[in-house]
Amino acid sequence: MADDERFDRELRKLFDWVTSEGRDIFNDGFERSLRNSFVGSFDAHLTLEHPKSENNEFLTKLADQARALSRSIESLTKHDSRYPRLAYTHMNFMGAAWGLNRIVPEQTALLDALANIEKSAQRCMLDNTNGASRKTGKRRIVEGAFDFFLEFGTVKPTETPDGTFSVFCREFYHRATGIDLDDRQNDNEPGLGRQIKDVIKSNRAAIDAKWP
Repeated sequence: MADDERFDRELRKLFDWVTSEGRDIFNDGFERSLRNSFVGSFDAHLTLEHPKSENNEFLTKLADQARALSRSIESLTKHDSRYPRLAYTHMNFMGAAWGLNRIVPEQTALLDALANIEKSAQRCMLDNTNGASRKTGKRRIVEGAFDFFLEFGTVKPTETPDGTFSVFCREFYHRATGIDLDDRQNDNEPGLGRQIKDVIKSNRAAIDAKWP
């Protein structure tokens, strides 16, 4: 219960930051996607190690399909859906409570479950070289920030420490972990520079596609 309350509190602070400090950085309609990105990152640095599996191919497909289904549900329930006939069918199938352009508890619960499936599958993968977890907590948090930034950001993300994306990553990390990397008291805490650089590098094609 306490964790749920802290999650809601930190999500609200992140939402307030995006609507104030980031008001010229992000497009409208980001509320649901911000929550989905945050739920997979919240306290990721504290999560106990999951048992590892050698079947990375299956886990990769599971994570990809969970993410794809989540994004399909989001796109079909937006008021500006590019597939109105599919959206209408979707409404009839899921029930009247799942109307267009609305967020209801059932929808939020399903999207959260899909985010948790994706996150758990990723944690259970073995690294190809030494059997270590594929991603650190910081990496998962930066990836969550990047997914949101890629969808709603209005400026191209870069590795620059004082750039827009890096500033957003630090705020996202602050709310997900409780650690403010901009506070001088945390000068000994390793920053996010390496994770930001890796995420930018691994997503270069997606970045260039949106910002040619």
